[in-house]
Amino acid sequence: MKKVVYIFGDSFADDRYHHDSGYIREENKLLWSYRLRDSYSVINQAAWGSSALRCYSKLLGTIDYAKNKNIDLKNNICIFLFGATQSRIPLSGLDENYEFLLPELAKDKISFIKNLDTSILKQPGMEKINQFSQMHDKYHKFAQKYIDEIMFNPIHAYYGLSMFHSVALLGSVFEKMLLIPIFNEPWYTEKKYLIDIHTPNNVTITDFTMMDIVTSQPDAPGDKHSRKQTANHLTLDNNQRILELITSYIDDNIIPSKNLL
Repeated sequence: MKKVVYIFGDSFADDRYHHDSGYIREENKLLWSYRLRDSYSVINQAAWGSSALRCYSKLLGTIDYAKNKNIDLKNNICIFLFGATQSRIPLSGLDENYEFLLPELAKDKISFIKNLDTSILKQPGMEKINQFSQMHDKYHKFAQKYIDEIMFNPIHAYYGLSMFHSVALLGSVFEKMLLIPIFNEPWYTEKKYLIDIHTPNNVTITDFTMMDIVTSQPDAPGDKHSRKQTANHLTLDNNQRILELITSYIDDNIIPSKNLL
């Protein structure tokens, strides 16, 4: 029987679809999270655009469901990619894929959903993608202002730390958890030592972030090794490297390290 592997995260781990114009569904089968299915029984709950809060909520829901159904997670593996706490803000609630899509001047969730239904979802393929991307950009402009004025303060630092530490603590219900930060947010780079103090022994936090990998990649359109040719932002070569690191961690307990990338 194959070992069960749970995956939580955003587009770095989502292998089902993507909104970029260069996306081809068949090519998603080359992504590390999809290829894990060759060796394990994968339950992938990652979804592109998800914030750390959404991923954390899904982890809590998974543990709660397992408890109610008497499912023992102690023989299962958890791969958790910890995403953004700053630029993805759940102002429109935690409904699926809405937290990162705040439209311009939307005052509440109802007007947002109405706007989304009429201006985007009913459009044909490429037009839908283009409008979707424009709305995404508008949101991030708003989020940047929010970040500048509110999020870069000590309170937010402890908010990010608390959530990250909570994820690590919940890793104790699994056989083991690999916790991979996605972004180099200030609270993580400056306060990580606070997380390390009480991290369970079966939880491994990588010494690299996914953005460390991205920033070292080629980014030329048309280059088959460019991250723009894949839905999870990683080149095909780096998808292979991540796959090997995770497989070695699951099977042989080899700790993933930036030296192995």
